[in-house]
Amino acid sequence: MKIKLPVTWQVCGEVEVEAESFEQAVARWIPSAHDVPTTGEYVDGSFELNMTEIALREQNQADG
Repeated sequence: MKIKLPVTWQVCGEVEVEAESFEQAVARWIPSAHDVPTTGEYVDGSFELNMTEIALREQNQADG
């Protein structure tokens, strides 16, 4: 039997912000205004089981 377990990991990428300086770009950055970057690098050590999702699934099974 194969069971699918929920996992999470982090990726580090970049977004472009119109600004005159790095500090201004940081101040202007709004997460909802940007698409998720399509390129990036895996953050070492970030791959793990999603224990929150596992607990929710276990609760849903118990609730029937």
